Amino acid sequence: MTIQELEAEFYEDLNGFIRGVSYEEDGLRIDFECDDWRSEERLFVTIQCEGALEWNVTPSRPGWLRVVADHLLLGKHNLPQTAVYFSSRPVNAYELSARLKEAQIRILGRFHYTCGVLYASPEILEGGHGLLARGPIPVVEAIHHAAEPYLTCSAINTYVPKGGLKLLEFDDCYVICKSVRIVDSWNGRPS
Repeated sequence: MTIQELEAEFYEDLNGFIRGVSYEEDGLRIDFECDDWRSEERLFVTIQCEGALEWNVTPSRPGWLRVVADHLLLGKHNLPQTAVYFSSRPVNAYELSARLKEAQIRILGRFHYTCGVLYASPEILEGGHGLLARGPIPVVEAIHHAAEPYLTCSAINTYVPKGGLKLLEFDDCYVICKSVRIVDSWNGRPS
């Protein structure tokens, strides 16, 4: 079985369960099981995530999984980076801070807390100058656009990472790694 086949066939009604997660020399291993869509038995697989750099995957009951190479969670690893600096004081730093956080949440969705793109707190904004945001261009541009009516800002492109990483996503947990594959699979009854 391949990860692509599992991704194509697995859905919520197959009662998926991440049984365990372990980190070994060759990467992150995820023990996963679900009802087998080809039989009346359970399907058990070991998913190998080689070169795992970030993860928050834990034992849980996901309703879906996917492997993608184009996701904003991969931004700091796969997309060109930029930084935006500001050089003026806003009228209301707390209101602007909330607007900037909303812009970050709009573009990053449920994973906004993992990306650490927005740097300017209300206290820093009240100081009148400093780093507003740093990270992948699409995310930082959204924050820059939200700040423009209230601050004088300038953007500086910083670097282009090597890229080539993948995202294995299960509902609300994920792994960022170099490659994803199934290293073992078998059918059986739950013990």
